[in-house]
Amino acid sequence: MKMLMRCGAAVALVACAAVAGEKGAGEKGLKSGLQIGDSVGAFDVIKCGGVEDDGVSVGQQLCYR
Repeated sequence: MKMLMRCGAAVALVACAAVAGEKGAGEKGLKSGLQIGDSVGAFDVIKCGGVEDDGVSVGQQLCYR
């Protein structure tokens, strides 16, 4: 019985924290990732696979803009 009560209390605590987290994020205006209309800046990648005859060797660093 004690185990059941502990599990129930843990579930209730997690549920309350999840609801509070959602409300807090919305009020503070927290957003994740790019938003609609945002531009993507330059970023570097290293080729690790893909087409062999594309003129880029595996391990070569590329900059996308």
